[in-house]
Amino acid sequence: MMTIIFFVALVFDLGFLTWVPSKITAFLISLSFGFSPYALGAWRWTGKQLLKGPELNGDTAEPAMAAGLGVRLGGMNFYKGVPIKKAQIGDEIELLSIRHIYQSIRVSYASAILMLLVSIFIAGRDMIL
Repeated sequence: MMTIIFFVALVFDLGFLTWVPSKITAFLISLSFGFSPYALGAWRWTGKQLLKGPELNGDTAEPAMAAGLGVRLGGMNFYKGVPIKKAQIGDEIELLSIRHIYQSIRVSYASAILMLLVSIFIAGRDMIL
């Protein structure tokens, strides 16, 4: 049982099962910003991350969200109490505020609805064929 768990964790860590979904998510996040002032920044950061190899899930979607919000994320972070310096992502046009959290929730909902619509379209098309 531990071997299976270790194998699944290794595959996820290497990013093989998450590469395509993370790229689709970044695309949908950028699309969800629509005509907002920083939508082009989201597309630019998505383009930068799009062709990179297997990475962590957030390494593609997070820059799209940050740039679309007009904020910069990254730098010094703490994981389980251990400081880790990460690359800075996004364009620091605005200072991060609570408003950005609410906006990111709306964009996440919009992205999920877009994915649902795409899934229904693909499933419906297969039923017709």
